[in-house]
Amino acid sequence: MSECRSRPSRRLLAAAALALALLAAAPALALDVTLDTKVETPAHPLVRGTTNLPDGALLAVTLSQTAGGFTATTMATVQGGGFTAGPFNRDGRDLEPGGYRIEVVMEMSVQPKPVRLIVGSHGMQMEGDLIRQGSTGQLVVYSTAFTSSADPHAGANPPGDAIPRDAWVLNSCTDQVEFLNRSIRAKAVGGHELQGGERDKWIADCVRQTRQIPPQDTVIP
Repeated sequence: MSECRSRPSRRLLAAAALALALLAAAPALALDVTLDTKVETPAHPLVRGTTNLPDGALLAVTLSQTAGGFTATTMATVQGGGFTAGPFNRDGRDLEPGGYRIEVVMEMSVQPKPVRLIVGSHGMQMEGDLIRQGSTGQLVVYSTAFTSSADPHAGANPPGDAIPRDAWVLNSCTDQVEFLNRSIRAKAVGGHELQGGERDKWIADCVRQTRQIPPQDTVIP
């Protein structure tokens, strides 16, 4: 009698083991990353974003003046499908009217472990139009622009616009690598600081990837 009862038990154990093996072998579903932003109070821009990135994801949010002269980067954390950065100001004063750009970057080397478990240690479980390949894995890179209508030349592209645009991209990428180095020094993330040629290569990769992103222009009344 005991032998008859033991056989179903072995079959159940074998079936359970097979189910677990199949579950472990099943590929994780890729996350098709979405991200969008809106700007409130353009004189002291407050950036509010929505995204399907996991809670705890760290985002570098950079705001830059299109014509050059101002750039600032701050970090934001995703919570409940959203994030907030700012308000930005210029030494406590209103920003000058005109064109500005917003860039949001998720760089894998600074992400906490719970986020890496969802998107992969190098971000390889992420896909979509916002994904770029970086030196430490896949990046999420979002870029948009806004213009204050107080600017008498709103909507016009100033002569030589490509030069300020290049300066903005370089400043943004430099700010990101400096943030990464500060995080490593503070032991917030592992790894080693990027210095010398390695630092220059990281910035060059970042600049090349960012230039590939077509801007989406928005006018704020």
